[in-house]
Amino acid sequence: MKCEDIVNLLQFEKDEQLREHLASCKDCQRNLPLLRLAIDAIRRATPAALSGHLSADQVVTVALQPERLASESDDLHHVENCPRCRAEVAKIRRIETTRFR
Repeated sequence: MKCEDIVNLLQFEKDEQLREHLASCKDCQRNLPLLRLAIDAIRRATPAALSGHLSADQVVTVALQPERLASESDDLHHVENCPRCRAEVAKIRRIETTRFR
């Protein structure tokens, strides 16, 4: 999938051909609520969420203020399972530790 495909999906209700198709296709009508939910989730998502990694602010919070996050936090769960983000958290912690020596 390309970026333009995502943009087209996000603007699908503005497309006359798609509206015409929706008017006559029972399968698409049935799936439309789910499609709208998915589109809404994409619109609300942060760039970091769409990339699959934590933002810089999220990394800093996990590294320096983990108590601010619930134990079942998606951010904590992500760091536990993502080598890249886990390394970034470790790097921030090392920098912070050496800063106060």
